[in-house]
Amino acid sequence: MRTKWYLLGCGTSILLLFLVFVFGIRSLMKTSQQATVKVQNNSALVIDIDKLVPEYSDLTDSHFNLIPISAHDIIEKINSAATDPKIKCIILKPNNYSIGYASLHEIMLALAEFKTTGKKVYAYLNFVGQKDYILSTVADEIYLNPSATAGVYLTGVGSSITFYKDMLSKLGIEVNIVRAGKYKAAGESFSRNNMSAEFKNNLMGLYEDIYVQLCADLAKNRNIEDETVRNIFENRANLFIAQDEALNFKMVDGLIQEDQMLKNIGIDKDHMVSISKYQATPIKQKNQKIAVIYAMGEINSVKANIGTMNINSKNMKEVVSKVKEDNSIKAVVLRVNSPGGSALESDIINYYIEELKKVKPVIVSMGDVAASGGYYISANANYIYADPYTITGSIGVISMLPDVNKLGKKIGLSSESAGYGKFINVLEPWKPTNPNMLSSFQDMTDRTYLEFKTVVSRGRGIDVDTVDDIAQGQVWSAPDAKAHKLIDEVGTLNDAILKAAELVNLTDYSVASYPQKKDLINAVLQEKFDLQVALKVLSGKYTIEDIPNHIENTLNSIIESPVQMKLPFSLDN
Repeated sequence: MRTKWYLLGCGTSILLLFLVFVFGIRSLMKTSQQATVKVQNNSALVIDIDKLVPEYSDLTDSHFNLIPISAHDIIEKINSAATDPKIKCIILKPNNYSIGYASLHEIMLALAEFKTTGKKVYAYLNFVGQKDYILSTVADEIYLNPSATAGVYLTGVGSSITFYKDMLSKLGIEVNIVRAGKYKAAGESFSRNNMSAEFKNNLMGLYEDIYVQLCADLAKNRNIEDETVRNIFENRANLFIAQDEALNFKMVDGLIQEDQMLKNIGIDKDHMVSISKYQATPIKQKNQKIAVIYAMGEINSVKANIGTMNINSKNMKEVVSKVKEDNSIKAVVLRVNSPGGSALESDIINYYIEELKKVKPVIVSMGDVAASGGYYISANANYIYADPYTITGSIGVISMLPDVNKLGKKIGLSSESAGYGKFINVLEPWKPTNPNMLSSFQDMTDRTYLEFKTVVSRGRGIDVDTVDDIAQGQVWSAPDAKAHKLIDEVGTLNDAILKAAELVNLTDYSVASYPQKKDLINAVLQEKFDLQVALKVLSGKYTIEDIPNHIENTLNSIIESPVQMKLPFSLDN
């Protein structure tokens, strides 16, 4: 009897907590909607970014400011503000936000288009980093706080890779790396203490191209010499660029307090509308559409947490099916922003893209990175665009097999197998790695690499031997990728949309984005009710940055799918 009452009490408590959560969220959403800012005449749209900015989010933007606003949403709001008679200007106030270079480039293009209406863009800086400043250069005027503690720091273009070999060795863990492609370095973090010479040389060539592009863009935007920009990056004395230096370098137009800037441009606090509060005018959908499918994140079979995105075959099949069956959609743009991941998932997704291509033309637009598995799912498109800042290529395959035999000995674990068959104990974790297993994975890796090259050869119309020369796990900038025929053009997402419309002779159309957006409450209740997430939401502590630890996530991915098509780095600066 006690047990029954105990179970009933537990069940009742859980139900009450669930109901409190549901009604609490609904109440907050109602309050949030009622608090929407009413825009007054002669207002300024303030783009005050201070957190992670994903390229796209399938959640309706910024409920209670818990989910960071995406680049896609920012661009929609800038475009809406351009035709909004109540918005007279935009004020940029970036504050050490995190965003990829291609996504940043798209926002800058939207701001440049906004300026063509005759409306101005202003930037006000306090203490800002490189991407904050890069965004600001599109402004008509840039002002810096005159305080000695304000300033700008520019770092350059590059990345750092953490190596775990010695740490794992101390724990008794070794990772066996089987690879196809001498530049394929995705396993080096676990098998080496530094970059291989081949990989580092390839990486330096990639970063040089991006650095040249960055310097050229900054020089053009600020109307200064390219050599001056290089000198700022390479020869200045201090990391932090102080006020007078910024003025002398022509990085800013003046040193004034923010209130003074607002007074000068005729804006007061009551006429400033934050980008998170501003509601873009809904775009009326037309009878004929171009679909943009956002394929973002690592490629694996794991369902993404709420507020994050990854690419898996189940979700891609669902989205592709919707797009394929919608007769109003005449062509598709696949926006790829992925370093790759599981080879198997990549191949399944590639099949869905090929099937879609039989019905409707598919144009790929590459974002910050479309490499390894990200390139695999792109290769068969009718046409491929890469942003000037895109990292692509990395055509190669690796397999990673953790060996925890020494860890077992350290903590006193041993095992013994019994049974029939050559490979009966091949996956036994507490035994040394079986040589037969390594040779089997080498065979699978080589066959997968050949399949990868064949997919690229067929999709790009290049013979397999030529593909092999530009493959080997090498990474390429957009100009180099075009020279090697891995892409067709260096261009933006909008260029890809225009190309899709051209292929089906469309002149009057609208753009529909996929995956389709959903409310935060629906995501929590319908997709994945997680009590820990629910409590974070209610307490206002949930952000998109609640992601698994890097090492744990990587090792889990290896166990789930040892054969990987994955880029081993990200562009940090």
